[in-house]
This record gives sequence, C-alpha cells and structure tokens, in this order.
Amino acid sequence: KLSGNKNVFLMIADPVVANGVAFEQILRFSVSERVFLFVPAEALVKIGGVLGFKDDFEKTGQEMGKLANFITSGEKSPASIGIQYPEPAGFVINLKVANKLGFNIREEIIKKAISVY
Repeated sequence: KLSGNKNVFLMIADPVVANGVAFEQILRFSVSERVFLFVPAEALVKIGGVLGFKDDFEKTGQEMGKLANFITSGEKSPASIGIQYPEPAGFVINLKVANKLGFNIREEIIKKAISVY
C-alpha cells in the first residue's frame, strides 16, 4: 500500500522487478489502486502499463559503433568518453488502460506518441 496521495508508479528496468511474476503483481496493484503505471519498455505497455519508452536499438548500435571506432583508432580513450546513455526513440501509450483507470491523456500528448494501444 502506498502512503499519501500517490498516483504514479515508475517501474525500473531491473531483472528483479521486470519479470513476469513481479510485473503481474505490480499490474494488479496499479489497477486496484488506480495508479498510473510508467514502465521501461513498449512490451510492458502492450500488456498493461500506461506509458513507457520505446528504444531504438538500431540507433543505439550505430552510436556504440562510433564510440568503438573512436577508442580503437586512438582518437579518444574510454575515460574521455565517459558513461553514455542511449536516447529513447520516444514513448508509447496504452490508451485503453489509461481510460480504464480514469486517466485523461491530452490529445497533444497522444499525437506525440510513437504508438498508441
């Protein structure tokens, strides 16, 4: 049970919580408590999350290749590059779940989504 007035649950991309059993429990909680479930992947949006990021694995691979070329050519060292995080391609919405839980998502947000379920 969440204390106070909470209406969003942010699920992290962690194997302990991003597995079938844990997700089912989180999803049941989200529905029973009418909590907006923000998930780390499109696949989880398709099966019950309200909103999540969509990754662009091709773009991420290209960026990683560029970094590898910088390092192997000697142009840059790993230390000079630092930690790099991939940019998500955008976000996806499960409008059916959002409506079921009573969340009204503005039309301009829906139009910006890559996919709407």
